[in-house]
Amino acid sequence: MAQKTQKKSNTQAKKTSKTTTAKATVAKETNSKTAKQTSTKKNVMNVTSDMNIGEIVGQYPETIPVLTEHGIHCIGCGAANFESLDEGLKAHGMDDKEIASVVKKLNNAVDEIERNPQSITVTKKAAAEINKLMKAEKEKKAGLRIEIVPGGCSGFQYNMDFSNKEKGDKEIDSNGVKVLVDAESFKMLKGAIVDYIKNEQGEGFNIMNPNIGSTCH
Repeated sequence: MAQKTQKKSNTQAKKTSKTTTAKATVAKETNSKTAKQTSTKKNVMNVTSDMNIGEIVGQYPETIPVLTEHGIHCIGCGAANFESLDEGLKAHGMDDKEIASVVKKLNNAVDEIERNPQSITVTKKAAAEINKLMKAEKEKKAGLRIEIVPGGCSGFQYNMDFSNKEKGDKEIDSNGVKVLVDAESFKMLKGAIVDYIKNEQGEGFNIMNPNIGSTCH
């Protein structure tokens, strides 16, 4: 009887071992596949030099700071809709090698930020600064209100302040920040990115908006 039990026990152990090995193999293949997909995603060139500037900004608003840094300030003007990135940078005296470097920076900017094109995205840097400011507020508010108000070269500008939720507001959670937006403002902010930038000119919040091209005249 003891021998039969021992034999049965050994058989179960072998089956368990095979199952564990099979699971490990599947896990290894899954991890390998995920790694390949991630690697492929990082190697994709989202922005190319033959794209026009308006197209780049419309699809990837996170590239706006890089474009302005390299002299492309006409983000929302008419020329942005027919002038290619290559043409715009060459007009600023850049050669092919320098243009390739800018394109690389633009693609790095796209890879760094996970943007939701159907909502408003707050970057991790911006979220950290917003949370700091919220903690310093004496009167606690529900979240950060972003609204569109008349003004600026494009016909509108942004207003940011801490506020409580009002009737009709759209509430968005992004990187731990609650963003409040009225329905009309959301139409103009859909797909926008709220970032916090530090450079030689100073530091502060920056809104990168893909809708700016259709409103700047």
